Amino acid sequence: MCHLLVARVLLLLLNVSAISALLCLSCTGVNNVEDCLTLKKCASNQTCYSNRFVGSTGKPVYNLGCIDSVACGQNPPGKRETESEYDLTSFDAESSSDQKRSDPSCMQCCNNLNGCNKNLCGSKPSDNLQCMICRDVLETKFCDKLTTCGQDQFCFVQRTVNSVSMTPRYEMDCMGFQQCDALLRASRQDCATCCNGTDYCNYNACDNWTGTSQATTVNKPTVTSVTPSTTAASHSTSTSGPNTSGAQLVLDGPNSSSYKSRVELKCISLPSAQRYIWKYNHSTSLPAGVSIEKEIVISPLAGEDKLVIAELDESKVGVYSCEAIINGQTIEKTHFIAITKEKPTAHIVKTFIPPYFALVCTTTGYPPPQIGWAFVKAGSSTGSVGLPGDADVTRKGLVSIVAVDHYKSASHDGSWYCAATNSLGDVITEIDIP
Repeated sequence: MCHLLVARVLLLLLNVSAISALLCLSCTGVNNVEDCLTLKKCASNQTCYSNRFVGSTGKPVYNLGCIDSVACGQNPPGKRETESEYDLTSFDAESSSDQKRSDPSCMQCCNNLNGCNKNLCGSKPSDNLQCMICRDVLETKFCDKLTTCGQDQFCFVQRTVNSVSMTPRYEMDCMGFQQCDALLRASRQDCATCCNGTDYCNYNACDNWTGTSQATTVNKPTVTSVTPSTTAASHSTSTSGPNTSGAQLVLDGPNSSSYKSRVELKCISLPSAQRYIWKYNHSTSLPAGVSIEKEIVISPLAGEDKLVIAELDESKVGVYSCEAIINGQTIEKTHFIAITKEKPTAHIVKTFIPPYFALVCTTTGYPPPQIGWAFVKAGSSTGSVGLPGDADVTRKGLVSIVAVDHYKSASHDGSWYCAATNSLGDVITEIDIP
């Protein structure tokens, strides 16, 4: 048995050496794997892992990330409250579907694909493409956030120049076929490319970019038509007359985004427009917190104007229009933006400057979650969850703060819990004092 285990570990090491620098989902204590939207670049001797265990609330939670290849067959990293189940007979994601679903504990590893640990320990693989999403990063390798694209969307990456520092920057996100097609033709002089071969393919899509080969990167989807539809991903066009000049206009941006997130809409014209006019719900009066950035000339043949929503909330949901005047002709595109409904998340940060301490619980989710606090004193046998009388609770938006002016070990040592709840689910996170 020992020899068999050694042989399997050696096999894992050989497989890892053939695939360097894996990207793995990296999160701690998430209730569902799909809630993990962070990727980590592993060392060459590491592999991806998923560790499912019973958390303090009695429900299964997940730790995901990178782990040394040899350590994969040993105790999983982080907290573990039940014996874990190890699968050392296979390291691919397909084997996860055969795992025991009745046992909440699981520890599995994989190294066959970037992000392969999203399919381990019984997690159902997503049918939609996942892409890296970042704005204004110096290099694509500095991007560690991901997003799930809509149907028939591609991953894209575009290299631009920061208008202040005049240094290269990268933008990464999902993009529809029509937007990709326009982007490629408008950005011949620098990297702008779309892909849909694998998840996270825009992570290194600019590494080997050449201006002569990038135009063939995107293939038109064969499953659905690119004709504008009436879904949330649709774009409608209205002009002052038939478009006989060959001018084109693309309005690119997300169909929905997280509550309080920053949203950008790009209006790309071919050729460059003499003027751009933005509207909200058919009015030129834009909501507070919505601004227009200066027009950018992408190339002699194309221009771009950008609308920025600083924090998306109910007052900014609606139809946005970009009207471009190109050589005397007016072309207009519209785009609807909604708030994505999401289960809540919660994270506590502790500030301890004796005799004062504060706990800051930052939440996400939509509808905006209700936030509550509980406290269990160290050594308590009653399980009391009431807050100490001198704990002051305040809330601002998605953030709730508990502050104590005079810390006393006998009164305040113990476990503090922050719970966030909305119609889609709930989450509880914990931190200990001291």
